[in-house]
Amino acid sequence: MSDATGPEEFDELTDLDVDDLTIDEVERQIAAAMRGGDRLLERNLRLAAGDYHEHDGEPSRSIAHYRRLVDLCTDADGPDAFRTLEMRSILGRAMVEAHLYADAEVLLSDLLLDRERILGPDHPSTLITRGNLAKAIGRGGRLQEAIVVAERLLADRRRVLGPDDPATLDTIGHLSRFHSTAGDKELALELQRELHDARKRVLEPDDPVQAQTHHNLATMLAATQLPAEALTTLEDNVRFQRDWFGDDHPSVFAARAFVAQQLVSLGRIDDALAAYERLLADEVRELGELSPMAMRSNLNVARCLHWLDRYEESLQRFDGLRRVLMAVHGPTAIDTLEARGYYMAELTWVERLAEAAVEAALLIEDLKVLDVDYYLRIALEDSARQILDAD
Repeated sequence: MSDATGPEEFDELTDLDVDDLTIDEVERQIAAAMRGGDRLLERNLRLAAGDYHEHDGEPSRSIAHYRRLVDLCTDADGPDAFRTLEMRSILGRAMVEAHLYADAEVLLSDLLLDRERILGPDHPSTLITRGNLAKAIGRGGRLQEAIVVAERLLADRRRVLGPDDPATLDTIGHLSRFHSTAGDKELALELQRELHDARKRVLEPDDPVQAQTHHNLATMLAATQLPAEALTTLEDNVRFQRDWFGDDHPSVFAARAFVAQQLVSLGRIDDALAAYERLLADEVRELGELSPMAMRSNLNVARCLHWLDRYEESLQRFDGLRRVLMAVHGPTAIDTLEARGYYMAELTWVERLAEAAVEAALLIEDLKVLDVDYYLRIALEDSARQILDAD
């Protein structure tokens, strides 16, 4: 059994250069390795496949590979081996990125207990698990709990790793986003400025992390500006991201989405719809129609159609999106609940009130997975109860 106290590298392949393979070729090689019973080859190929999907913005497609890797590493090295724990960590992170927050929280909570037992509370890997768990909790709707977890983690990372360690700075960024989502824009912006200044001080000028930090600061700054000024800030950010990454990078797509959102704030709905439709086409082409970014843009296209009084078209989109999200993420995932809420409301606009009432009753029950003070639960419960009262 492998040593559980120190990091291990995955065994290098000697007869295959994984970097030269396409994802389809990797998948075929995995099938061949399984038929031949070559678990070492399968392990390396699955790690490459999972990494490929994550970098391609499709973390949900990496999960099956990572689940299998956990089993392979457990069988080969034992449940407490460092490599097994690392694969559980990678699986948990992918679940968070795929919006499977409840599943991620269960996995990461169990992993945290094991890492504290085996590695100790201050081991960097233990701290990584605490960070991923905070993200799962926060993105899953329990923001105040996530803020407490992230604040404690930030204090421990400053103590153990130092104030300028990349992991410490990452925690500042996560804490800033939690506060922003919870509605404390001023504190979120203060933390983001702190992070921006620190990364500018410690990173190389051409480090791509600088571009992501610039994006986050620009979007938070725009939230404090007048609408026209905010649009200029966000358009400048698109140009900045394109200079760094080219036209088809997820960071550029994210920046373009904020520009479209600002066009909505300015009342330029036709322009916003056109911007979201162009963005959706590019995201589907580059990331796939089931990618979180494409589904978010699809939702925003439907919202614009509603604002343009094109209710039948928007209802069709909301219905299709909620069905996909329920199949991919389940009925109580944050994105699914949001899409279900839009679909429920849109049913009233086309005067299908009985169907809207049925959806409202189901939604109220499923919203109980969220904190009672979580903004989405408050908004959707209010809308659902209004529909039931009217019925």
